[in-house]
Amino acid sequence: MRRTAMIGVLVMVVAGGSARAIPPAAAGALASDNVDYIATIPDVAAIGAKIIDDTMYVTTLQGLRIYDISLGVPVLMGALELPHYQNEWVDTNGEILLISADNVTGAASYVWVIDVTIPQAPLIRSIVTVSNGHTATCIADCTFIWTRGGDVIDIRDPSAPVYLGELPYMRHHTDVDEAGLAWTDGIRVLDTNDYGIDNALNPTVVASGGSYGWHGSLRPQAAQATQAGFADGAIGPGEVVLGTDEEWLAAQNGFCASDGPFKTSWFREVNGQMRIELLDRFTVGMGTLPDAKPAGAVACSSHWFDWHDDVVANGWYEQGVRFLDVSDPRDIRQIGYYMPAVTEAWGARFHEVTDGPLPGLYVYTFDVARGIDVLVFDGEAGDATQLAPRLNPMRADARPSSEFGWACRIPLAGGITA
Repeated sequence: MRRTAMIGVLVMVVAGGSARAIPPAAAGALASDNVDYIATIPDVAAIGAKIIDDTMYVTTLQGLRIYDISLGVPVLMGALELPHYQNEWVDTNGEILLISADNVTGAASYVWVIDVTIPQAPLIRSIVTVSNGHTATCIADCTFIWTRGGDVIDIRDPSAPVYLGELPYMRHHTDVDEAGLAWTDGIRVLDTNDYGIDNALNPTVVASGGSYGWHGSLRPQAAQATQAGFADGAIGPGEVVLGTDEEWLAAQNGFCASDGPFKTSWFREVNGQMRIELLDRFTVGMGTLPDAKPAGAVACSSHWFDWHDDVVANGWYEQGVRFLDVSDPRDIRQIGYYMPAVTEAWGARFHEVTDGPLPGLYVYTFDVARGIDVLVFDGEAGDATQLAPRLNPMRADARPSSEFGWACRIPLAGGITA
């Protein structure tokens, strides 16, 4: 059931007044009937976020933003402007927060170690130079840092970081699940429960191998897995690993069907060894009407995502946010979508609100073109499969072409291109 009739009671604390729901179409978006549009926070080029309780820490092209989301609609608590591009991941334990910077401009890569104990006044505790920023992950309750480039930094004293060296097998990003296992792009699974200064450059390897190429990963219900369950031949809680690839094949062929997929994999024990086996994959072309126009844009890859009760919300760049049913990890199905006419959705996060004027399952989209869209999702695993119309936000003659070194032609007056 849609919540449109209920949203009129929502107090829009961002604006300081009352408001009612805006249909997604009126807000310039196409959406399935299980998605309601609430508001947009337009003043940040949002990339991604981490949520702890009712606090949302957002990485943006301007720096850090910290919001109170206890009532669903984000209320800004604190901000910290930083000269970085493009810290793609923000990690924190609610006390120490990490922001990383690439060296894409020719400058050095840095990680800012930030004290967020008082969210209204985030404070830089230290800055450390690394070989490659882009992403930085808290290890062992933010007492160590691992970066995309494999840098290992000791921040047991956040004001005096110590660079320890490099791990050789880091690629794009490391995700630590609730059981303390660190997933490094599907190449290594490392145990951080026994991690400390003595094995900082030699963590325990739980599983390895395979060229999964994960851009990011998430292992739901990790703490519920048992060693006996890993070997029983049935897929149990904590044995499914979710991941995305970031691939840009549409830059070459103009179609989205084969671009970066979302994937499910099985983490289990076989003959005494832990293995990771691909179960299913889903591309945006599989969730889009087949008779729609091909995409003229290159941005049809999956990116950052979140999980809630067997439903995934996945940012798909210029194809919006897709809601996927992963209750059967061998058969991923799309059960909802939200697609603004102009969008570059880098990711999405769930947050369940149980109190206030409008309880429900909120979804925040992090969109460098729009800011943060605030949605309420009414669907659930088991809902019917839904196809979405394919967006074609770029003109056909503006597609990247090998003739121009995979750059776009420049539109001139009168429809002429150069």
